[in-house]
Amino acid sequence: MAILAFFQWWYVRGWAWQWRYALTNPARVGRSFDLLMLLKTLFTPWKRVSAATNQGSFVQQKLSQMSDAFIARFIGFLIRSVVIVVGLFALTIGTVWQLLISIIWPILPIAPFVLVVWGLLL
Repeated sequence: MAILAFFQWWYVRGWAWQWRYALTNPARVGRSFDLLMLLKTLFTPWKRVSAATNQGSFVQQKLSQMSDAFIARFIGFLIRSVVIVVGLFALTIGTVWQLLISIIWPILPIAPFVLVVWGLLL
């Protein structure tokens, strides 16, 4: 009776659960990395740096502020770019993996028996 219940769960509710998980997995990974927000803020500064100095002329202060802003934006761009690439990689690998698992789901319960018979025949 337990074997029948297992196969009933595996091929009906379990398989439906697996497909539902495979189809919602990209959304979960997307929320983890929030790729849309990273793209919207790609060129914003990483940290707001304000190195206010009263030394030097007005032009030197403005050049210092501009260089600080440029460096902060460049660092923000680099970090967000790396996170976007890692997020896309995780999204791709996760989606392919979940679809592969969902496709081979029906043969997993009988795979050990098939492999044993196949090994005996070789």
